[in-house]
Amino acid sequence: MDAMKPRAFSLALTLLLALAGTCAAASAQVLPRIDPPADAKQEPAAVRKAELVSRSFQVGETERWALVHTPESAIRRDGLAPEALAAAKGAPLVFVFHGHGGTARQIARRAPVHRSWPEAVVVYPQGLRTPGALTDPEGKRFGWQGDADAQDGRDLAFVDVMIEQLGEELVLDPRRLHATGHSNGGGFTYLLWAERGREFASFAPSAAAATKTLRQAELAPRPVLHFGSPDDPLVRWSWQQRTLDGLKRLFDCGEGEPWPAVDGVVRFPSPSGADVFLLQHAGGHRMWPELAEVAVAFFQAHPLPADSGAEVLDGGPGGDEQAEEREREEGEHPGGQPADGLRRRRAG
Repeated sequence: MDAMKPRAFSLALTLLLALAGTCAAASAQVLPRIDPPADAKQEPAAVRKAELVSRSFQVGETERWALVHTPESAIRRDGLAPEALAAAKGAPLVFVFHGHGGTARQIARRAPVHRSWPEAVVVYPQGLRTPGALTDPEGKRFGWQGDADAQDGRDLAFVDVMIEQLGEELVLDPRRLHATGHSNGGGFTYLLWAERGREFASFAPSAAAATKTLRQAELAPRPVLHFGSPDDPLVRWSWQQRTLDGLKRLFDCGEGEPWPAVDGVVRFPSPSGADVFLLQHAGGHRMWPELAEVAVAFFQAHPLPADSGAEVLDGGPGGDEQAEEREREEGEHPGGQPADGLRRRRAG
């Protein structure tokens, strides 16, 4: 009797497995295939296919690199007649700069401008090891120069090379060149305005204060969208606020009003068109989660004006003595003084 038990158990197990297989087969036949509806939202082909490509750029004796998103519409076609090329609608070009200690790949994930604007050429440059103004004094981490003369101007030269090389390879719209960046990358965005402002249409720095160069440079009137938080423990809100106050005085901005295009953004209109925009948040030094979407909406609304070369703005020899005294009392922002003493002048 006991010898029958193993055989009975084996037979029962065989029957159970057979029954399970039959049920699975029946289920496979009964369950229908579920496809997405024909009108389901699909990602653009430019986003699905080769979103970002690592590109190298030779800057003097140094090889630099960046992640680049290139839409098919921006690629030059061989044999295209010069008149057809001139009539082609060029693509916007947007630079996105990571913060100190960050990387190009990191900022591309956290602020994916190329996903919000797949029709644009979007560049995420990689910084080099740089002494930080607020952290990392030994320069072990990646970052950007803090003023025009720092690090022999290597990062400004990097941007020049990228603009030139991409302009030769692609069909770009010269009226739609924009820049954004976070923290040290935001400070470098302000530096680009000070040093290359005529070429750019608009700027969107985040968690940054203006550099000393901003006060002294010839500053082209351009719209700027600043992302900042009063709770920022690294780049003090007082530094950021004085930067904005200085720019609003410089461009004769009026009272703040809601910007209808994006909830939460305040616009300070300027008669010169150099409106100052502010998105104030409670995230401290962290990047605003929707920076990419908001920056793209801002960039799309602000191409370079046709008469942009008529006037420049600069700091002149003077300054706001009271503001300078406040900086000495509170501790000057090591990476950039707020632009309190800026003045307007005509280009020579």
